[in-house]
Amino acid sequence: MTMIERVARAMLATGPLTWDQIHPKSQSDYIKMARAAIAAMREPSEAMIKEGAYGSGEDSAGVACGAWKAMIDEALKQKEVSS
Repeated sequence: MTMIERVARAMLATGPLTWDQIHPKSQSDYIKMARAAIAAMREPSEAMIKEGAYGSGEDSAGVACGAWKAMIDEALKQKEVSS
């Protein structure tokens, strides 16, 4: 399961229906919303960068920020639906 589908399923889990109970068009809508939510997280907050930095200084913060962005970019490259 891709990260996009995992997020889409988690969003749906807040309601009364399961993934298999909703129409494929609705699944597609949740996939689109999940993709948008993940994309919105691409720029980490200052607090996230600070927490992810392994030391002090700009190099550490830059590595943390770069790693975060790379992970988000990879999640967004994945096919929307997996088996």
